[in-house]
Amino acid sequence: MILDLGNGRELKLPDDTSDETARQLGRLILVLEDRAIAAERMTAELQTQIDELRREVRKPVEVDQEDDDEDDTPEDAALVAAIQQLEASLAKRMDKMTQAVLADRVMVPDALGTPRSRVVLGS
Repeated sequence: MILDLGNGRELKLPDDTSDETARQLGRLILVLEDRAIAAERMTAELQTQIDELRREVRKPVEVDQEDDDEDDTPEDAALVAAIQQLEASLAKRMDKMTQAVLADRVMVPDALGTPRSRVVLGS
């Protein structure tokens, strides 16, 4: 039996496959293709948003040049170090989010045997 998926695509099935099973399989394939296309579109939109956020986070802050360096206190130095540490932490988290958004996904059965999509992060 040959299942016609449209656009000139065909899927060869065993001859003993019932017509109803073939129809359900065809619908499932087409629905999953639509979902994959929607997921790719959403991934691209999220990537754009992440890139915009990265640019915002990494924008240099304008410092008032009228202040003298002589007025720096240990508290100011601690604050600057804390901000730099926070920025590094945020950059790492943004990278992890990007990896999760771009990661491959696999179908894994849950405790009840229902297939669920799971993220597979690369090494």
